[in-house]
Amino acid sequence: MFLTREAVRIITNSDHQNKPLAVLVDSYGTITKRDIGDQVVIKFAEPGWKEALDRYRTGEMSVENL
Repeated sequence: MFLTREAVRIITNSDHQNKPLAVLVDSYGTITKRDIGDQVVIKFAEPGWKEALDRYRTGEMSVENL
């Protein structure tokens, strides 16, 4: 997954009160109306991620390179 440095900073840093960070992922759409993984990518992915995903879907790119 292509994440910007800002996204990685947000995801890896806890708040100023040292509360733990919880990330809930609904990989099958069972608890949310929108796919959380899709929303994270849409919000934080680097430019070019849509083209890379298209290349993956057509078999031009492996999942390791995605």
